[in-house]
Amino acid sequence: MPRLTAIVFRFFAVRRGTKNAHAMPTLALARLANAPGQASIAMGSVLSSFTLIVAMAIMVVNFRVSVVDWLEHLLSADVYARIAAKRRHGRLEAGSAGASL
Repeated sequence: MPRLTAIVFRFFAVRRGTKNAHAMPTLALARLANAPGQASIAMGSVLSSFTLIVAMAIMVVNFRVSVVDWLEHLLSADVYARIAAKRRHGRLEAGSAGASL
């Protein structure tokens, strides 16, 4: 990993060049290219945090799919009806086209 980070940051440092370059980015790239151990630790932590984000996203999606599949298996009827509460009469009111039964 240190060798890879040294190659990557040297490439960026050379590609950036020194003409009309700001001092801070040039110094930062030079330091990263010449200290591959520290850069590899930073890149490793970024990589591990990215993989954790991807793993969490996959877990959430799989859990959601599992719950939907379970509910479809558990509640397999096309239409559900329920008994109206004592206060209501079970009649549909005018203008309530989307009311539940």
